[in-house]
Amino acid sequence: MVVDEAFAATITERGDVAAAEAEYARGQELLEANARIERLAPSTRAVLIAPAEARFYTGLGWALLWKGKDAEAEAAFRTGWTSRPSPPSCASGSRTC
Repeated sequence: MVVDEAFAATITERGDVAAAEAEYARGQELLEANARIERLAPSTRAVLIAPAEARFYTGLGWALLWKGKDAEAEAAFRTGWTSRPSPPSCASGSRTC
């Protein structure tokens, strides 16, 4: 993910999942208000605040996709998907995954 360094420097809540959730919620509000492109900033902040939380990458992926940044969107979706823990049945090698 390419992020402007000045923008990244504004993130002071690193690791604060509650702050990331608030940013994600703000992004959802923008989505519901049909402000899809504006969703990019809070979605990016959510990922920067809590990069270990896979679910925030989905919001970022959609925001990037709506902004026309297909390759970056795909990378965000993949990061979120590969960051998710495997269900127990998958970890044990089950063929039902």
